Amino acid sequence: MTYEAGSTSMKRFLPFCACVFNMVAVADVWEDFPVQKDLPDPLRMEDGRRVKTVADWRERREEMFALLLLYEYGRVPPAPGNVELDQVLVEDVRNEGLTRYQRVLLKMGPEQKLMMTLHIYCPAKLKGSRPAMLRIGLGDEAVRAVNERGYIFACFGNQELDPDTLERCPFTSSWALPRII
Repeated sequence: MTYEAGSTSMKRFLPFCACVFNMVAVADVWEDFPVQKDLPDPLRMEDGRRVKTVADWRERREEMFALLLLYEYGRVPPAPGNVELDQVLVEDVRNEGLTRYQRVLLKMGPEQKLMMTLHIYCPAKLKGSRPAMLRIGLGDEAVRAVNERGYIFACFGNQELDPDTLERCPFTSSWALPRII
């Protein structure tokens, strides 16, 4: 489950890591990962012992889970605790006056270096707190129907966190969602 040096996934993921974790020379870390030529034996513990009992299997499952987190998914960093609305980039009325639209810039992370644009579509005539639907990806034909029913529709394109436009990294989207909420 290691990536080859220079893989598209790693090139996309490293700038995100560097910003979130404030790391220097993150790329060097990937060079140290072991190359796995064959699939590992799922019934062999990391220390070489064979799985023989239910208790051994539970221990092996924990080892496998830890390996997945280390090599494939990573651990989700804690919320930066400093998400701020930096500025309203665009504000207008759409859908024949039904929708009040705002495109806003959020800043967060170490020294506010991580930025993300959020698109918010509110029912224009309703005030106060409203239930909201949050979508990963930009635009949706459902905005009008959602606003007609009194819901806020918000969406973001994770291209700012995941600049590779050919593939999407689920980690960046799942990391971004709690920041927005």
